[in-house]
Amino acid sequence: MVGCYLSDWALATAACYRAHLGAADGGLTEAERRIATLIAQGQINRQVATALFISETVQTHVLRIFQKLKVTSRTEVAAHSSRPRQGAATAASPGTG
Repeated sequence: MVGCYLSDWALATAACYRAHLGAADGGLTEAERRIATLIAQGQINRQVATALFISETVQTHVLRIFQKLKVTSRTEVAAHSSRPRQGAATAASPGTG
């Protein structure tokens, strides 16, 4: 993603990810889920580190997230995070509730 501007899509993806976190998260730890959420919002590693008050460990977490989710890009993390988890009730779409 060029630039790091939060679009409506990125915000909706992150909200969907938080709403459906569970079995579909690939076994991510709580810290990895927080990082994946920020990745889904389009943040780069330095922004993630600043937001979570952590240092150089972001790259390590990102690599683990990629491995656990079996993805190779930040875009795939965002796409994966928008999938509903198995057995979870589907959240109402905006404007349909």
